[in-house]
Amino acid sequence: MRLTREDVVGRAVEVFRRRGFHGTSMADLAAACGILKGSLYHHFPSKDDLALAVLEDIHAHFRAAVFPRALGSAAPADRMRALTRAVADYFAARDGSCLMGAFALEIGASDERFAVRIRAYFDDWAAAAAAPLEPRHGAVEAQRLGHDFVARTQGALLFLKLSGDDEPLARCHAAMVTAAGG
Repeated sequence: MRLTREDVVGRAVEVFRRRGFHGTSMADLAAACGILKGSLYHHFPSKDDLALAVLEDIHAHFRAAVFPRALGSAAPADRMRALTRAVADYFAARDGSCLMGAFALEIGASDERFAVRIRAYFDDWAAAAAAPLEPRHGAVEAQRLGHDFVARTQGALLFLKLSGDDEPLARCHAAMVTAAGG
């Protein structure tokens, strides 16, 4: 079976999620793909290149399937509810793991290529969260609240990952729906 670049990225997501960036080798990634390490280099010249493609893949998923839920003509609280549900569902399916957050802590500050992509993801998430808040709070306050939502969600994901407790995430999301008028 010949793997495509997209197949490699999809399998690499899970390896990086389990082992982290520094705990993952090209041999680990090749094994997860069922190919020789040399074949992996055919798709990606380095672990960094593959990790950056993984980050772009996650961001693309959120841009296509999660962030748009905050937009449209539905009532602001309904849009926020749809956004928070999509966020909760995404991370629940991944045991609370946020690869963007993990990479931000592991390598984001030390490598500008990663930092730029990670910041763009979180900025887009904050902007999506701000959209349903703007009618009630104005643009500036909505942006502040959007960033707060992302930060609070990241903290809640830590609780979910470490203890399986999803209540902090549920409370965070309920507060955001309330802030949007729900």
